[in-house]
Amino acid sequence: MAPMNEELLALYQSDRQEHANRATVNTPEYRAMRARDLLRRERVMEILAQSESLTAEDFLHAAQIMSHGDTPEDAQHAYRFAVRSSEPGFRPARWRLRATIAG
Repeated sequence: MAPMNEELLALYQSDRQEHANRATVNTPEYRAMRARDLLRRERVMEILAQSESLTAEDFLHAAQIMSHGDTPEDAQHAYRFAVRSSEPGFRPARWRLRATIAG
């Protein structure tokens, strides 16, 4: 089994921390967080395009990051990554998949 992608894990942890302590909408802090969200999404897409062996956890991390997107394409990526994460029976991915369907 391939090891978890450490960069995706770090991006995921950064995303979770920022959104747990989210700034008030339309403040400079919020706009800065959204800019960092965009950078994380761009990096996720680069990593996934370059990586041949990713784990269910990697796809879960990617789905979480993409769920903070701005476009329908971001939402589609979040859904696809959640599906990929849940396909091998990775139980923690179930909540992310449900959230992408409901969200």
